Amino acid sequence: MGFSKTKSRLAVGLCLLASPALIQADAGRVHPRDISAASTTNDPTAGLDILLQSRDDNPTTTPFKEFRGCSDQNKKDIVQAWWDVVNLARIPASINFDKPGALESRIWGDDIDHRTEATDLIHKLYSNILDLWSSKTTEKILISCEDLPQPDRAEKEKAYCQKIEPEMNGKRIGGYALSKGSSYDGSAVVLCPLFFEPGQEHLADIKKNLGNDKSNQHNADVMGGKARLLLHEMAHLSALVGQEDADSYAWYASLKYFEALFGTPNASLRRDGEIPTDDPEVDPPQPAKPTKALNIILENSRHGVPNDKDFYDRMKFLFFSVDFGTSSVCQVDPAPVAEAPANDISQLIKAHLPSGTFDVKTQDGMCQYKNDGKGNAGALWCGDKAHSCKEHADFRKGREGDVYCRNLSTRIRGSVEQRAVVACEW
Repeated sequence: MGFSKTKSRLAVGLCLLASPALIQADAGRVHPRDISAASTTNDPTAGLDILLQSRDDNPTTTPFKEFRGCSDQNKKDIVQAWWDVVNLARIPASINFDKPGALESRIWGDDIDHRTEATDLIHKLYSNILDLWSSKTTEKILISCEDLPQPDRAEKEKAYCQKIEPEMNGKRIGGYALSKGSSYDGSAVVLCPLFFEPGQEHLADIKKNLGNDKSNQHNADVMGGKARLLLHEMAHLSALVGQEDADSYAWYASLKYFEALFGTPNASLRRDGEIPTDDPEVDPPQPAKPTKALNIILENSRHGVPNDKDFYDRMKFLFFSVDFGTSSVCQVDPAPVAEAPANDISQLIKAHLPSGTFDVKTQDGMCQYKNDGKGNAGALWCGDKAHSCKEHADFRKGREGDVYCRNLSTRIRGSVEQRAVVACEW
């Protein structure tokens, strides 16, 4: 599906983050990530002769177990699109986000270099695509060229190739994904008639057309095609990673490919995934703004007076579930939803991020904040869905980031200081 709320309803288990099915390496193949020509030339297809040596047009060499309702030409198009997807995934699977470029900032946000959990998910999705090519798996994905039954879904939530949602603005869809659990065997991608129509070109055809038309070499609108549509739907599958915002992953891979050839594409994107029948030019959709937050505060409550026998410091992390944009420093309402001792921290000036797994109650129910203790801000997990977290701006300010909480200090014989350390926003 394309940019709209509709896409979140068109795949069972759409938002689940799950480990891919157990796979077994095939030592007879060179992994696409190991082909280094793309990093040393401007042509991301350079070196693909190594990859293509083991490639053929036999559908059984793909990760697809069945092509239900598909004609012979449909199968050829799907197989070619799959090979194009493999090619698209090669660059972003190993991209370094330490110095994000224009495309990284545009699609993932200006702070992507500080969101380790988010970059891990990005790498994981593309790596899983490449692993599907280079590995043997006992499970494969069903491809269908006709609508599939969805008995577990309410009628209004079912996806159909010819179904037009009010918020779709008259657009048709190129396909939809269905997941049942976290296995490839429970996964299906339905490719609608639009996928096979003229205008949805293969990667080589788009590359050739742009090579002959310099005026369009930075036009993102013409850089989609069948591979982007297939990658989009596969990104929804829970067994692969299960991203709700699948279009960002599909467009990023496509645009990185053509960026290597022609330079950074412009920012004008149609809301493609579903192609407008009247083909209007519209501004790209903006990502949904967060509405919820989990704020983590480090508190030092100093009890008693220094040098007294009953004097002591108590360090702890406080977890607040609040609306997005709400400060939790020195706040008593709402109260923290969880607390955790920070016994290994002796002073606020020596503060570090919380490490471990913490149960917290959020607006979405019980979740877990997880941090591996390796210096990143961690992530908030609600079921199988992860929300990335970031360091608060005050965390590394030293004493300048500490706030004396007079309203809390009056409750004890001592003083209370707090510092905001982490914010998880979604």
